[in-house]
Amino acid sequence: DIDKLDNVTFHDFISRYKTGALIRVSVVAGAWAAGASTGKIKAITRYGDCVGLAFQVVDDILDRDGYCEVMSVKAATEKAVCLIEQSKKAVRIFGAKAKDLVFLADFLKSRIPFPTPGVGSPDTGCRKGRGK
Repeated sequence: DIDKLDNVTFHDFISRYKTGALIRVSVVAGAWAAGASTGKIKAITRYGDCVGLAFQVVDDILDRDGYCEVMSVKAATEKAVCLIEQSKKAVRIFGAKAKDLVFLADFLKSRIPFPTPGVGSPDTGCRKGRGK
């Protein structure tokens, strides 16, 4: 029941089915049209899920709303960085053909304002289960 979700889970739900769905369908449609295998469709779906949610988190960091209203900017930054790293890992199966997808993920990461070195910096560790 959606009324029983905590604030972060609620934001994840809305973001996955709003912004995330638009990005996911875009990348999956391209892979499908190119005749990608089932394994590659799964990989690109994971990429789209991660980049789509990361896009919304980064947007909220820049606007200081959404996720930043239910978690600290540092936590939101760590969530975004983790999702971006997961997206890049998902498309390794494509090898060099994933360069544009990796570029997009890296560009998204470059939009994150890292206020203090070492606090939410790009090398923030991605602990298992974060950013999901």
